[in-house]
Amino acid sequence: MKELGLLPDLRQALTLTGFWREPSSRAYVAAGSFIRHLFERRGREPLSRLYEAGSFEDAYGEELASLVRGWENELSSSRASPEALAWAEGAFRRPSVFSRACPHETAKLSREANAHLSQGDVEAAEPLLLRIHELYPEPSPLFRLARAELARDRVDSARAWLERVPSEDQLQVDHRVERLELEASIARRSQDTEGASAKVRAAMELSPSYDRERLETARLLAFSRTASVAEPVLDYLDGSLRGEAAVGRLFAARGEGSPDPLVDYLLSRRMQGAGATELALTLARNAASSTLPDALRWEAELMEGRLLFELGRYEEAASAFSSIAVRPARSEVTHEASRWAERSRFNARWPNAPGGVNLGGEP
Repeated sequence: MKELGLLPDLRQALTLTGFWREPSSRAYVAAGSFIRHLFERRGREPLSRLYEAGSFEDAYGEELASLVRGWENELSSSRASPEALAWAEGAFRRPSVFSRACPHETAKLSREANAHLSQGDVEAAEPLLLRIHELYPEPSPLFRLARAELARDRVDSARAWLERVPSEDQLQVDHRVERLELEASIARRSQDTEGASAKVRAAMELSPSYDRERLETARLLAFSRTASVAEPVLDYLDGSLRGEAAVGRLFAARGEGSPDPLVDYLLSRRMQGAGATELALTLARNAASSTLPDALRWEAELMEGRLLFELGRYEEAASAFSSIAVRPARSEVTHEASRWAERSRFNARWPNAPGGVNLGGEP
């Protein structure tokens, strides 16, 4: 917190009103660190006197300001690693409850910005997103503006927005991954394929969440494909290819005879969302039975089970999910498979249960 400029001033924070002006995440951690410092340097006895008397000067023979200064000097003698700084940025950056932006205001601004972006009106969305960034200074609004500029092939403008994002060592892991994603997209649009794939590999090395791992795996795999497959797939993953145009170009990239399993994986998700369940099932099975990397193959197998469930083929779905649940896969995958297996078995046994079945929330 000290290196990031977020450390509370305990001369003020260790008062009733001062404490609540600070975000609880900072105030509790800083106060705990200070008390531990006093315990390790001065021992238990004065700390016991402080508890009884409530006065630092009576307990330690020094004013609070002097004690805090000694603690701050000790903090200054060590440096945090880049990884620790990135974690601290995410853990401690939020403002206190009394200075935090109203969530209703930010939600309203976000809805209005989304409406403009859906129409391609980046200029109208820009002040709304910047206002969100002002109220809650984290990089997502800047990322959204960069993506919007990339969607209309304005690479320099996208790069300019990205340059306003703090350096990687000041970001949470997911934000670091998103920054690398955008840098990869910018590099690809600048015809730097090698640089783009290097950015994707760097994102993978950060051990992102399962959702982001799938996305980065698909991107990295696309770079190994021929241009006729790579271009539409990467455009689709970047968000610049949407709607019916996306479906048309992906089906064209699928090819004849030996369809590309990466394209089948993406199309199965798209067709499921469009309600073309039988077609989505065929595509998911093609992807699941292929040599796709684990992250994509696991998701294809989960999709196959969900689609069987949607078609009312509950026993087949239960069998598919039960098989996935016992495999050596990421915990998110096995947990999801176990929940769906339980739900499928219930529906297989009581297919006409009133109100449907939802065990533990909608998977």
